[in-house]
Amino acid sequence: MKKILLIKFSKIGFMFLGLLFSSQILIAQSGTIMGNVTDEGGTTLPGANLLVTGTELGASTDSNGDFTLNNVPVGEQEIKVSFLGYETQTKSVTVVDGQTLELSFILKEDLYSLGEVIVTASKRSERIQDVSQSISAITGRGLEQIGATDMRGYINTIPGVKLESPNPIENTISIRGVAPVAGWASTIGYYIDEAPVTEFGLNPAISSFDMERIEVLRGPQGTLYGEGSMGGTIKMITNKPNVNKSEFRFDPELSNTTNGGMNYNVNGMLNIPIVKNKLAVRATGFYQNDDGYINNVGIGVDKVNTYETYGGRFAARYVATDKLFFTASAIYSGSKIGGEFTANEDLKQSTSVRENMNDDYSIYNLSGYYGLSFADLTVTGSYFHHKKDQTVDLGFIIPTVDYLFGLVGEGPFDGVWTDNESDFNVYTAEARLVSSNESRFKWTTGVFYKNYDMTGKDIGDSDPVITQETIDVLLEAMGMGGMGIQGIFVNEYSRKVQQMALFGELSYDITPKFNILGGLRLFNENRDFSSLSDGIFPVLQTGMPPTEVSDKGDANRYGIMSWG
Repeated sequence: MKKILLIKFSKIGFMFLGLLFSSQILIAQSGTIMGNVTDEGGTTLPGANLLVTGTELGASTDSNGDFTLNNVPVGEQEIKVSFLGYETQTKSVTVVDGQTLELSFILKEDLYSLGEVIVTASKRSERIQDVSQSISAITGRGLEQIGATDMRGYINTIPGVKLESPNPIENTISIRGVAPVAGWASTIGYYIDEAPVTEFGLNPAISSFDMERIEVLRGPQGTLYGEGSMGGTIKMITNKPNVNKSEFRFDPELSNTTNGGMNYNVNGMLNIPIVKNKLAVRATGFYQNDDGYINNVGIGVDKVNTYETYGGRFAARYVATDKLFFTASAIYSGSKIGGEFTANEDLKQSTSVRENMNDDYSIYNLSGYYGLSFADLTVTGSYFHHKKDQTVDLGFIIPTVDYLFGLVGEGPFDGVWTDNESDFNVYTAEARLVSSNESRFKWTTGVFYKNYDMTGKDIGDSDPVITQETIDVLLEAMGMGGMGIQGIFVNEYSRKVQQMALFGELSYDITPKFNILGGLRLFNENRDFSSLSDGIFPVLQTGMPPTEVSDKGDANRYGIMSWG
């Protein structure tokens, strides 16, 4: 019996070694394909999908449009690349064992897939194929196909557009390399329907559920959209109430995060015609809860970067006649993160405090439309409120804090941070006339008003708490007792902007493919800024007592001209 078992074992052993040897040969018989995907204008296409046909091998292009396909079987292979809004392209290649093949794709825009997509890039409704500006559009169906739930899911798929997002709440967008710089305004305009919600580095991650489309205009848009649109403009167009039929939709989603836990995403929509063909309401709700996957070793909290967002949209539309209708809408969203989304390659970070962030915004809009015999009149007014508070870690100054307050017997300290709060209130109104599309000669003219009011404060804190009495003792010991310094760090600031603008644009279609365009925007703007800085650390850093800085801009007329 033992001999028989030995023989059987030997046979099995030889079979195993043979299979192992064969598998090693097969593994070795593969190559690598590397390359780049761009459009016809040379713009890289991040997020393009590549597939080795007949296999499960695939990859996506990175932010530079580059891709790598590893372990591609040797021999003749077909590589297929696809990207939303572009024609799918396939190339045949010969893969050589152990070698790297370089391959590039130049995709053509798929006008057929765009169909009759109507956009409002030039403040008028027209087919995307007829727009002379550089524009991309993603329909609601396209957003679903790529699995996008907010701007983080679709922005980087648009040619020439890049999103930098340290977390889901703080989003900075650049178009064609035009990125925001420190200052008053963003360089990219951001609109929800008719409401401008542009903020420097704080573009809200609006839920893209139940969107009609998203338009991205590349290049300066100062004439029609004003300040904050030097690099381009992004417009989110929501689905409007349908006065003809009832609609209902419910989309639950469950997923799992690697190194994290379960994620939940629920979206719902209800559309009800109250008076058929006259009055309808539409309500949309959303809730998303994502588990974290980054461990904070500094405070001993695992999966610290949790994300929760919730809110909804409500809209009502009244169609008085076939030429006159009104739309009222309200949007609310609240978001919370449990910590920053930055980490090392081991998915670890280290801070002296948990960097929580809460973000709430609400948008209210009322718009009216009337079709005249020679032009279309639109009058719209919006109110945008945005409130944000966050904790920012200052753990890197703990050694300095330990040394200074150790002089008066305080410390050691486990954490130092600031609590930041900001509140934005923005009122806007616009009235415009847009000529009909029937003539080769087209024009747009209008008036715009904005009142912007922002207040904020940063207050330093620590663990253990540094009392004012302790601060006074330290200041006396340093010979600075008479400066009236309060707290360890305090900064209060405000910004106010009032603007009136007149704008106009003319264009003439020489041929269906070529036109001449010119525009002018005149605006009068007042800006006020103030900042109060106090606390022991700013004073020690600058050697100056608590200071208040203010700046008031004069009301002047400026002009923005464009042509093409």
